[in-house]
Amino acid sequence: MASSTVEVAFLPFSPGTRLEDSTTIAGAIWRDTLAGISQASGFQGVYWGRQTENPDTIQLLVRMCYPSIDFPGRSSVLLLLLSWPNSYMCPDWASKTAHEEFAQTPLYAAVSNPVTAILAATPHMYHVGLGPLPIFPPLSGDVSPVTELATFHFAADATEKEFDAFSTEVNGFVETVKKADGHTATVSGWVIEELELPSRVERGKAFVAAFGWESMDAQGRFEKTKVFEEKMVGLRGLVKELETHCVAFAVVQHYYS
Repeated sequence: MASSTVEVAFLPFSPGTRLEDSTTIAGAIWRDTLAGISQASGFQGVYWGRQTENPDTIQLLVRMCYPSIDFPGRSSVLLLLLSWPNSYMCPDWASKTAHEEFAQTPLYAAVSNPVTAILAATPHMYHVGLGPLPIFPPLSGDVSPVTELATFHFAADATEKEFDAFSTEVNGFVETVKKADGHTATVSGWVIEELELPSRVERGKAFVAAFGWESMDAQGRFEKTKVFEEKMVGLRGLVKELETHCVAFAVVQHYYS
């Protein structure tokens, strides 16, 4: 399955921070941050929104095209999120290397330092390969007013056999979700880095799924169905921990997939 490598960032702000109002200091910084990302060479998409369960936490997803040395040009942008247009290949190693190089540039500091200064705590970021293409339908507010993000965490000593069993089970779950009333689109994939579990007891592999919904009511109705309960029992039995939250994403701009 073709996928797009994306950086997912969790940005904690102080209660009452009015990012949507550009007449405030924080709002102006946020406006300029998004503008800087969208104007960077290689920009393909940026999506952001407040977590429904914790509105002071901003979920930011950025997609950039970072060519490897086999292609002409270089790309740059704040907060990684990488991808290559459908007709090209952007290997994970090339994307990660490009981000690491960009993080050392003056441009990165100029765009990231102002927003970092107004955060209430340290941000959390990781990369995930999302598919199938195109990935924007469940991440765009104009297509999916509500996006449920589910992260399935594995124990540090999980085996390939366990990963394979989970893949089979989660694929079946995704097909079930697609038939649900009010579902709009779904993308999913494996996180590139190992993640700390919510319980903070260890680090391990993780799998992320983004389910798009027409509304919170539609998402809630599906969670009350018998088929959802049955499928989740199977999934929970195959992972160490599971965390979910919903986001109302806005679209600044996006191209390609």
